[in-house]
Amino acid sequence: MFLTARILFLNEEDYIEYVIRSIYPAVESIVIVEGCIEEYGKTSGQYTPDGLSTDRSSELINDFITAEDPDGKIKYSQYGFAKCYGELANFAVTLIPHQTTHFLNVDSDEVYCPKDILGIKGLFSKFPGLCGVAVDRMHFYLDFWTLRHNVQAKKLEVTGGTMFRKFYPGELYPEKRAEHNPSFAGKSMTHFWHPWWEDDLEKGIAVAKKENLEGITWRRKVMPQFHYGWVRQIEKMTERLVQTYRRVDAYSGSNKYTSMTDEALIEFLQLYNPVFTGVGDSEDTLQNYVDRHPDVMRAHPFYGMRKEDFGWP
Repeated sequence: MFLTARILFLNEEDYIEYVIRSIYPAVESIVIVEGCIEEYGKTSGQYTPDGLSTDRSSELINDFITAEDPDGKIKYSQYGFAKCYGELANFAVTLIPHQTTHFLNVDSDEVYCPKDILGIKGLFSKFPGLCGVAVDRMHFYLDFWTLRHNVQAKKLEVTGGTMFRKFYPGELYPEKRAEHNPSFAGKSMTHFWHPWWEDDLEKGIAVAKKENLEGITWRRKVMPQFHYGWVRQIEKMTERLVQTYRRVDAYSGSNKYTSMTDEALIEFLQLYNPVFTGVGDSEDTLQNYVDRHPDVMRAHPFYGMRKEDFGWP
């Protein structure tokens, strides 16, 4: 097996180094592409005139490559402005080594344990017909010790962002939202959902029997993913929320949030978003996290902090 991990990012100095460090021992190649996706809306102060990061992300990546990538596993490219997610993702595909057989799509605020990735590689070897696995996603909220969502892969969820799967050379990502139910056979895939299961097989393996996915085998609930994107200082969290709300417009085809100025949208968030208001953060949605984080995160400056230390009420 030759496993390539792919990371697309903009402004991720809080976590990008830890993400790379967490997957580095378990993969054969890492493709990193930096760029601003215009479809999500241009938020002032969050990109350079070339569509690149304004924080220390690039410096941290280059430092890691210089000091800790003697084998040359990492390909890092600064793409700049892309009109949509598909354009950036398709450029990343051109950087994937030709010998790649399997693919792990990693967000720039998601950390894994290397032993879990190695375990999945063993699973692919044991079951040659296995095409992909779903992950259990743990979403940390305001600090490392509070979980807001613990999303277990109880359904078949095939998405470009949360799958460890076989790689199909020449696959392309749709560059229009209307195309987001693409043909797998046509090598055009990402962001499509099929919440159905049929015929559970040995140890949780299931065979999908529908449309042109018939015969493709997936396994569920086998690899935890630690999502830290909602643990930020207030200023950075505000920037992230602005970008998130504008991304919602891109998905829905609306312009409700993209039509707002930065100042108006921030005021809206402060009045209505649960991060600021606390509304909705009940015992049903929040729980204490008492388990272990990936080892690389023990060195993170946020590790010993609580939400009050970030300035949150």
